[in-house]
This record gives sequence, structure tokens and C-alpha cells, in this order.
Amino acid sequence: MTLSYQATIEDVTEPSLRVFFRSRSARDNQIKSTIIGAVFMAAAGCYIARRWEPTTLIIAGLVGAIAGALLNYFTYKPTATRRIRKYMKRETEGRIPAQTTYSLKEDRIECECLDVIVSFSLADLESVTEDSERIELYFGNKGLCTIPIRAFSSDVEKSKFIEKVKCEQTGPANHRPSGTSGMPPADSASRAGAMPEASGDS
Repeated sequence: MTLSYQATIEDVTEPSLRVFFRSRSARDNQIKSTIIGAVFMAAAGCYIARRWEPTTLIIAGLVGAIAGALLNYFTYKPTATRRIRKYMKRETEGRIPAQTTYSLKEDRIECECLDVIVSFSLADLESVTEDSERIELYFGNKGLCTIPIRAFSSDVEKSKFIEKVKCEQTGPANHRPSGTSGMPPADSASRAGAMPEASGDS
């Protein structure tokens, strides 16, 4: 079974974003950003209230810390998303939209985009999820791929694809230990950036 479509910059960026935000690096950076925001705003609050009474000074520092922590925590993801999309747009300049093809083989799925081919063993498939725009095939620390809903000609074709993926995943040929595909983990957006439309290894 083969799917073909023209990938937009959002399509080629999405796998990298999902891999990155699942990584320890992203979590650590968000925590660090939250702490820095809290400290900076607490210091700013104390500076502004430096001539006031000690109680007011403490309250100003606490309010500043809370405001800074919340601001940095909730703006971290949108800010990181913009930076990654900007990087991907620069790296793929002049090549988007890009012809993208997903081929479902007997025991694996292959993605070809921007002259790069990435292959995932269905034995490593951990989950298949769907939102309003994409289907995600998640292969744990091997990576993931996202397929736009518009790549399917109908809901019937989409259902058949998902059913076939799950069927091949549990087929006799796939009853082997995970990790035999020879693909190292993709655990950062920069790593995933080597293959825009599917985050993993070729």
C-alpha cells in the first residue's frame, strides 16, 4: 500500500517537533527556562519594591517569581516550535512543497521525502494515534512518522491503512525482539531534521 502527497513545511516539521518535545532535553530546557523566569521576575519585583516595607518587598518578590515561572513555562513550547520551524524552513528552502511517499511493506514502512528514505520495522511500532490533522506511527526510541489526513483519498482508505499497519505489526514475521531494525534512536529535533517527514534513521 502506497500513499503520496505534497508535503508542506508544517508536514516536514511536525515529526521533528514531536520527537523533540518527548525528549529529556526538551523537559530539562523547559524546567531551566521556568526557573530562570522565576528568578529574574522575583529580582525585578524586589528591585521595584526595594523602598517599601519588608512585607511588601517579599510579596512583590513572590508575585514576580510566580508570574515569571508561569510565563516562561507556558511560552516555552510555542517559542521552541517557532525556532525549529524557522530552522527547517531554512534547511528546506526552495524544496517545499516536497513529494512524499509512504510505502507499507510486509514488515516495515518506508518514507521517502527530499531524496531521503527512512525505514521503520513494524515490530518496533508502539502506538498508532490520530488527531484532526495527522496519523502518528510511534516507534518508541526509534522515532516516529506523521501522515497528514489529507494524504488519504477517503476515510475508508485511512481505516484500511491503519488496520493493515496493526495487522502487519502483529503478524508472524514480526514476532522478534524490538531493536533488530538497526536504527539508532532519534532523540532530538536536530537528529530528526536529517529526515524531515519521518524522524528516525535511513
